[in-house]
Amino acid sequence: MTFSEPSIRCLAAISLAVAAAGCSAPAEIRVIGSRLDILGPTQAFSEQLAASELPADWFKGGHPLAANISVTTIDQLPALRIVSAAKPFALLRRTRASLLATPYLSWHWQAAAIGEGNHPVRMVVGFANAKSPGERRTAWFPGSGDLPDEIDRLAMIVWSDTALRRGTAKMLDPKAGAAEAFEYAVRGGGENAGKWWVDSVDLSRLFAAAWPGDDLAAMEIRLIGIAAAPSATPTAMYVANIRLSR
Repeated sequence: MTFSEPSIRCLAAISLAVAAAGCSAPAEIRVIGSRLDILGPTQAFSEQLAASELPADWFKGGHPLAANISVTTIDQLPALRIVSAAKPFALLRRTRASLLATPYLSWHWQAAAIGEGNHPVRMVVGFANAKSPGERRTAWFPGSGDLPDEIDRLAMIVWSDTALRRGTAKMLDPKAGAAEAFEYAVRGGGENAGKWWVDSVDLSRLFAAAWPGDDLAAMEIRLIGIAAAPSATPTAMYVANIRLSR
């Protein structure tokens, strides 16, 4: 796996969504045993989402409508339904997990067909160095708002417009003071749309390829969730069974 030269993409605008998250001391979910379940979703979570009463370790960024984030059942599988909008938004969970102890991120997803470019909805993973915390990052990308924590590395896991890009990665180019980020295409292609897929990535391997000089043993996974870049056409993604494991 290789990373291309840094490039600025319009997808970076999803970072605007985090500005609304607030600055109070956050709750977080920690690993117990060999895995960490991030999202089912469960019936209880569906009710909390509908009532805008999310648990303290979850937060919404931006201003999504009820139609943009909801829980449904598709093909007998409870799933989070995310529909992109004209403005970016996110649904994120604060975590505290060692990158080396629980490096595997797995999930189910089903994407609506897209045109050229990546699907506007993608997975987001945020990292921080537990041994030497960095300064608070002011933005993810140009024109964006604050990060929820001292997150200095980000992974954007995307669905591409073609299956040929599967397994490709590239660095994104943030402005000064922003968290560094890379984009990794896990799956894609119109022939794969409208079907459930189960995917898994080794976050430690991806991280090492993106930042070979960093101390992997010191890195923690501090944020996992879903973000939607702005799009002229509302485009749906269904996501279920997000978890970390060793």
